[in-house]
Parts: sequence; structure tokens; C-alpha cells
Amino acid sequence: MTDTSTTKLLIPAAGFGKRLGGKGAKELLCLKDEDLPILEHTLQLAKAYNFKSVVITRENKTDLNTYLDLKKREYDFEVCKIVSSIEWPDTLLQSEKYWGSKNIVILPDTRFMPLTILKQLSEGLNTFSIVFATFFQKDLSTWGSVRQESDQFYIAEKPSSFKEDDLAWGLFGFRKDIGLSLLQTILESKNQFSMLPSKHIQFYPLEYFEDKTRDGMQAFK
Repeated sequence: MTDTSTTKLLIPAAGFGKRLGGKGAKELLCLKDEDLPILEHTLQLAKAYNFKSVVITRENKTDLNTYLDLKKREYDFEVCKIVSSIEWPDTLLQSEKYWGSKNIVILPDTRFMPLTILKQLSEGLNTFSIVFATFFQKDLSTWGSVRQESDQFYIAEKPSSFKEDDLAWGLFGFRKDIGLSLLQTILESKNQFSMLPSKHIQFYPLEYFEDKTRDGMQAFK
């Protein structure tokens, strides 16, 4: 059995929710026909798989922070409050002091299968420096993407041009010693592919992945 208790699940929740109009924290929105905020679904998943989780927020997201205070005892997570940040890689960079020796990043507004991919990523970090949970997407211009060429690996955030065999990624994990250089590479990659800072990388396939904020959401009451 994989010991996931030594792996941190990092949950970026410091964004502005511009795509959804910026009214309140998007992490407190619910999926249609569900009565729990999307963030709480992620916290439930972390608890079910015995991950130590860290929610990264901003001081002025008062509605989210109030909710987190109410849920701390139930889910036993840490809260990292950072300064304002638009880009999620920068959000993660500011949370460095909360990282574990192994870390998995999960955006709370996503759904994926199989759920056991989290255990695979955690186990993979025993051997590899960076792990990706990937899926096939025809249009990669709105996704984080990875590419392998020979023994080199490249990454891009919403690439302006891409190849047929490039993959989108939905989750990723990293060992602490590679985290700063990895996230800085992602932050700087913008629309073109940049070489990843390690050759010790592994991909794990996802059966399903979806960004739910691109679907209809409803306010949490």
C-alpha cells in the first residue's frame, strides 16, 4: 500500500476568478445539481486518500477564508495566505515553505478519473523528480501542455502552436528540490514550449479530465 501521508496536496485558490466574472471566490461555487463547493470536493478527496493538503489563498478573499476557518477541523488542512497573484505558478512559488518532500498540485475546479491517479503520482515521486497526469486534447491552446523529444521534455502554458502528439496535463507532482525551477519554467513558458529542468520525468494517463469552471456553475448558498 502506498504511503501518501508524506505527500502534500497543494491547492491553489488565490485567483481572481475573472473567467466567471470575479464575483466571490470561484472555489465556493457548486457544480450544477450539487450542494458542496468545488473546493470541498477536493478536500474530501485529500482526506479519503490520506494526503496532507495546503490551500493557498489571499488575505482579502474573505468569503473563502471564512469558509476555510469553518472547515479546518473537519479536513485538517493547512492554509497559506499569499500576496495578490494572477498566475497560478506564482501562487505556488509563494507557498514554498509549506511544501513537503513530495507535492501534487490539484486545481479545485477540475474533475478527473481515475481518482487512483493521485496515489500513482505520489508513488511515482519516489523515483521521478516530476510526474504528470496527462490526457489527449486536440486543441492545446487553452491547456498546460507537455512534449517529449528524444530524452528531453518541454512544457508550455496554452501554447500558440503544438504538435499532434503533444499532451495536455491535468495534475502534476514534483519533489521539493526541483519545485522552484519547475514552476519558474512554467511561469516563463507563456505560449511557447520551454525545456523542463529535469530528465527524471514520468507520465501517467488520465481516463477523463475536465475544467468545470468552463461549464455552468452556481453560487454556493
